[in-house]
Amino acid sequence: MSKYFTKIRGKVFKEYLEKGERIRYILRQHPAMLVGRLSKNIVLFIVFPILLILAFPITAPFAAVLILWGLWRILIESMNWYGRAWIITDLGVVCISSTLFFRVRSTRIEYQVIGGVSYDIRGFTRTIFNYGDIYVSKMGSGDPVIPMENAYRPQEAESMILRCQRELIQKQYRDEHKELKKILVRLVDAAPA
Repeated sequence: MSKYFTKIRGKVFKEYLEKGERIRYILRQHPAMLVGRLSKNIVLFIVFPILLILAFPITAPFAAVLILWGLWRILIESMNWYGRAWIITDLGVVCISSTLFFRVRSTRIEYQVIGGVSYDIRGFTRTIFNYGDIYVSKMGSGDPVIPMENAYRPQEAESMILRCQRELIQKQYRDEHKELKKILVRLVDAAPA
């Protein structure tokens, strides 16, 4: 991905990240879910009013209101789709669920407490278009903590979460090993000869 898009997504999701945290992957629902919702709005609130105007010009004010309402709904649906995402960072997984402008829910699961990641792709359409449900569960709990339905490329998200978790654990082991070495060196230096 280009540096330009990396900067943009870093600014858009900045409020959900801790200081110094880096975004590694963003998981969203399959774009077909958005297209399905948008196509209904386009047909009902754009195409139908235009046909209404062409057939009955006197209905133009009513049709104009429907078109404006349709454009508003298209904007809201697009923003809702964009706002529902998993941000996979170098420290954990942040699940963002926003609807409209007034409800945003964010759940963070650190890699230290992730017990497992699984995904489920069922059916011909989901297999062909590569989307399915993905779940993250907490350690010691078999229940999925964060589910995302109709996620696009759930295999990539699963492997990215597990890779980031492994990298973080390895980094913590290296840091602890260095710290232990420093303590042992201080103990050896301080020991009476």
